[in-house]
Amino acid sequence: MAAIKAERKLCLHPARPRRHILKGACRKLLCSDARWCRDEKIPLCKAAKMYRVHGGDGHVVTSQRHSKVRQLPTPLRASVLKVGALQVPKKQDTSNVVQVARGLISLTSRSCPTVAGLNAQVMKETDELLHQKVSSGEAPGVISVVLRHGVLAHMDSYGYADLERQVPMRPDTIVRLYSMTKCIVSVALGICLEEGLVQLDDPVYKFVPEFAEVQVKSEDGNVMPANKPVTVLQLLTHTSGIGYGPMLGDEPECEAEERFLALIQRASLGRTSPNDVRAVRSLEHWCQELAKIPLQHQPGAQWLYSYSHDVVGRIIEVATGRNLDAFLAERITQPLGMVDTGFEIPRSKWHRTAAMYRFHEDGEFKQRLVRIDAPSVEANEWIVGNASPILSGGGSVDSMTGGMVSTAADYARFCLMLLRKGELDGTRILTSETVDLLCSNQLPTASGREDTWAFGTPGVGFGPVGSVSVKHPALEEALRPGEYGWGGMAGTAWTNDPDEDMVLLSFSLVAFDLSTEEVLRAGVRKAIAAFKQ
Repeated sequence: MAAIKAERKLCLHPARPRRHILKGACRKLLCSDARWCRDEKIPLCKAAKMYRVHGGDGHVVTSQRHSKVRQLPTPLRASVLKVGALQVPKKQDTSNVVQVARGLISLTSRSCPTVAGLNAQVMKETDELLHQKVSSGEAPGVISVVLRHGVLAHMDSYGYADLERQVPMRPDTIVRLYSMTKCIVSVALGICLEEGLVQLDDPVYKFVPEFAEVQVKSEDGNVMPANKPVTVLQLLTHTSGIGYGPMLGDEPECEAEERFLALIQRASLGRTSPNDVRAVRSLEHWCQELAKIPLQHQPGAQWLYSYSHDVVGRIIEVATGRNLDAFLAERITQPLGMVDTGFEIPRSKWHRTAAMYRFHEDGEFKQRLVRIDAPSVEANEWIVGNASPILSGGGSVDSMTGGMVSTAADYARFCLMLLRKGELDGTRILTSETVDLLCSNQLPTASGREDTWAFGTPGVGFGPVGSVSVKHPALEEALRPGEYGWGGMAGTAWTNDPDEDMVLLSFSLVAFDLSTEEVLRAGVRKAIAAFKQ
């Protein structure tokens, strides 16, 4: 998908830095190590970081703690993955494929790469590469899922979801979606479009009045009124000019990040000290405060990754009269059978909850994984009673938490719904026309220019659910026109390729790392090519 590849291009494992710069108001560097910059004069920002990863199977591996880890086969609960009607290639063994009608495929079922048109040996080699990442200590565990032509073509889980508790990684492991929450919120906005509650050209101030008089602060420090209202479409395509602050408790690396710091701290108080008078305790209050912070560029002037989808979440609340979590559950996650997807985790599901890790420098150029979420059910930031009261539709509004949680089993169903043009297992979420709108490049409409690209990369467009690869002479070879998808800060990623009738989904638990997604993506493309030969 254009989205994932664009971010993969910009945000890589520290061991293999590349020099790519986002042409934003602050020239944000999208790289896991912000020291790598081809122009030292450009101020560095991590504000627009995104990530993805994938992987695994079940054998003895060596973790970064130098202990022997045996990943045992673990039966899932009632968690199943349902796919649409299946077109099975002729003259192939279909004995292991559950197909047609309701299209039930259990995630404990045997995958069928050959029936799906993938070379089995190449996929085995891909698994070995992913397992090596766990063995070498680059990731605690990985999950990869490939669905093609309605077949579970590949499903692999390997390593640990929680090193400290030695919880094995499984397809029903609950992970943090962060920015992959945006995709679900965009679908919710699509429902509002269909019901006439919202229009793409509506000004944001129609729903959040505080956006009626937004200011713009340029790189040279000049402050001026916005030359036109921010629209709903500009929020959905990250052309609003809002921008992002520092993530995961990092210090701001430029003034454009620093301007969000006070709001991030106040949002954190809403979770940790809700009785503090400075605390921000609701999405409504957060959006009111966000509108006071100057935009980084005029609305529609360029693409800049931002808090825009958090504002979209508030628009949905105002338009529907429902809290964001309730509306998403009623109209999307419950109808799709996404039983583990929501804004917080019940204590009863703690045994399936993944930890979250991040690389920290330990001496000269030496990296080690460090856990960054609380290791106990009493203190963990996503457990019911501890979670943020601000329902972040964009992924994160405080110094640590935000967005939804989900599983590979759940999110695969969401991806399949989009691939099947808004319907899955007899349940229709959106019309096919709305899906086409959400999954196509909307940057020319949002900006009024044909040369506006996500990350400043020609061929990488952007639609409401994520980045979209567009046919262009400069489009990178690894990207395919028409594919779309997105990823999240905790090493999660998905891609839909309509031409290949394929979903790629991967989860890892390492912040700011895309290298695992690179391995899976390259392996699947190679497996398709090898099968055709």
